[in-house]
Amino acid sequence: MKTNRLLYFLLGILIIMNAIILVQFMKGRNPEHPPQHPKLSVVLKMKGKQSEWVDAEFKKHIAEKDDLLEEQKELRSSIKLDLNAKIQNQVIYQKIGALQTKIDACTFEHFSRVKAHCNDRQAKKLTEVVHRMIERSDRPGARP
Repeated sequence: MKTNRLLYFLLGILIIMNAIILVQFMKGRNPEHPPQHPKLSVVLKMKGKQSEWVDAEFKKHIAEKDDLLEEQKELRSSIKLDLNAKIQNQVIYQKIGALQTKIDACTFEHFSRVKAHCNDRQAKKLTEVVHRMIERSDRPGARP
């Protein structure tokens, strides 16, 4: 009987420890946002002014892209879930598609500008990063 009580007691302690560890791991994580990847300048091993330029270029790119994404979000929220609004929705779908084209163009133009400031080794690494980004873009669900 004492052995069973001891086992239950130890099992309870393990459960409490697991709960505490789980809470500690979840603290500070925002489930709505994926984890931040390292800066492009770090991945490409850039230094000094080259690194500063790439970081500034990235900030400009994100600002431009965020404006387009916000506009796209507003259009999506204006879609009507009504069969009688099919023609109106079709116009909105076309605008959303055009914005997506602008977003993609904005992103690839950003990478082209960065590549113009890269040496051969950095350009090769940038190409790998872009290809990984493209591969991940077609997978649904959380990103690693």
